[in-house]
Amino acid sequence: MNVRFAHYVLLLSAPILGCASAPLGTPAASDRMVMSLEVNVDPAGPVGSEAYECHLLDASALKGVAVHALRWRPPSGVVLIHHAMMFATAATGTPGLVPCEPVPAPVIALPLYAPGGETTTLADGVSIVVPMNAERLYLELHLVRTGIGSASASVEFLESVSPPEHLAGWVDDYAPVPDIAPFSTATATARCGFGAAVHVVGAWPHMHRLGSHFSSTIVRANGDREALLDVPTWQFQHQPLYPLEAALGEGDAIETACSWHNTTDATVKAGSFSTDEMCNQGLVVWPITSATCVR
Repeated sequence: MNVRFAHYVLLLSAPILGCASAPLGTPAASDRMVMSLEVNVDPAGPVGSEAYECHLLDASALKGVAVHALRWRPPSGVVLIHHAMMFATAATGTPGLVPCEPVPAPVIALPLYAPGGETTTLADGVSIVVPMNAERLYLELHLVRTGIGSASASVEFLESVSPPEHLAGWVDDYAPVPDIAPFSTATATARCGFGAAVHVVGAWPHMHRLGSHFSSTIVRANGDREALLDVPTWQFQHQPLYPLEAALGEGDAIETACSWHNTTDATVKAGSFSTDEMCNQGLVVWPITSATCVR
């Protein structure tokens, strides 16, 4: 999303799924921490404003690491994180605060953070490997200023002691958001296919404050439909990655569907801030060689 980096930025979810269990929040006992990174956040703007802030971080300690879990310690008080998007890049810029554009080319995307997803653990035997050519982590933070001053946030990277059985990748699907008229409802759908058979082991739905219902459906090559994920009552402040287990064959696709209810007297459009709207779904799939959305 530009609407901010559509192929990497997602958000938000809610409880109760059709084919998924509750979100996994605790790393396995066999997981070990590889590295912890901390950033200071101090967004420009007055109290009550939102801003994007981007950082480059040294990724040398993550080269070749099979990331199985991420554990965030978000700030509280004067600055809150609305979401955090992170990927590894071969770029070699100086670590620190950087402009959010141009965005460096990613070599691997990692699961996003949003409230409710303080710890994200992938399925047993599944990891996302950081390539050996990764030099930096690019971290984009969507921040909300609630007071005067700065705060800090950190993220720990954990790997499984046992080598992963499956190497996964992060895939984005997103639907174009219509203009949502005052005191009205609206819907949007999109389909993401794959060039070969894949296993879907995680889904991260995303809308903003007007979201009312989110659903994800497997559409088989023969037209049959199977529920993958259902969020019947959207909760803006609950945003974990949900574990799933679904096998898709060649020609199968995943349909993302969003519904909104605009209770305001203003037309709401697609955009990158919480007063705008989005319709996105991030998927963790293996094998990584097929982790590409075909529209």
